[in-house]
Amino acid sequence: MKKIIALIVILIPLALLSQIPKGTIELKFNFQKGVKYELSYGADMSIKQTMLGQDVNVKMITIFNYLMEVVKDSSSWKNVEATLTNIKTIVNTNGNSIVMDPESKDTSGPGAMSSKLFKALKGTKFGFTVNKEGSMMNITGFSEMRERMKKSLPDNPQVELVLQGFDENAFKQSTEQLFGAYPSSPVKVGESWQKTVKVVSRGMDVVSHDTYILEAVKNNEAVVRLTSTLTSDGPMIIPGGGEADAKMTGTKEATLHYNIASGLQTLGDMKIKMDMNIKSNGMEIPMKMDMNIITKGNKL
Repeated sequence: MKKIIALIVILIPLALLSQIPKGTIELKFNFQKGVKYELSYGADMSIKQTMLGQDVNVKMITIFNYLMEVVKDSSSWKNVEATLTNIKTIVNTNGNSIVMDPESKDTSGPGAMSSKLFKALKGTKFGFTVNKEGSMMNITGFSEMRERMKKSLPDNPQVELVLQGFDENAFKQSTEQLFGAYPSSPVKVGESWQKTVKVVSRGMDVVSHDTYILEAVKNNEAVVRLTSTLTSDGPMIIPGGGEADAKMTGTKEATLHYNIASGLQTLGDMKIKMDMNIKSNGMEIPMKMDMNIITKGNKL
């Protein structure tokens, strides 16, 4: 009897290993319970637009830092607790800069309101449930985040305009993009997989058709190449009320590095190009946008 039990103990892991074809890897969300992971997100965006015959050039740098930990684990889903540890934005419009920083001492400048909102957001916690393919559900803590923002400037009507673009669905979609690259089955070098993602931004349905290719595997690291096409055609909600007709096309290219054991994206370099045309009240606003996004992940 003891020999039979010993044989079963040996055969079970061998049977599990045999489910993954030779020469392939299983790239999935596999953060370990009790381990903290730090993720940083930095976006450098340039926008060129023409309004009333005048060229307007906007450059914006945004930084987010998260600390994440799996607090409950199962075979299908993991419950993750995340803390927003830092958020900062710098906007430069035709040479004029506005800094939005939770550590800012400015109380009356053009970035003061946003700095107070960022200060309210810094340190907030939220939770979500995610499966091995990176699909998310059950966002928690979002209402508390919005409430903290409203309380930070209780008598400022502009806060409601800011909160219009900060809804739970948009927040879920932006967070899910950090984990959206995982294939549904094991892959080998040279194989590709596709995903279609729809993101709603200010009423616009932005559809991204993504193709991923596993380019290389070395030292427990997977290198994934991403190419995408972006499209959107429909109404866009204007801050303060009203709608505009908007049409957008674009492309997305990225090289993404993953730790195979955990599925942590250790490094990502993404370039996005978009052409947009907005029509509102008889006025047409052509716009071009270039964005470079760098993501980094570390196991603490």
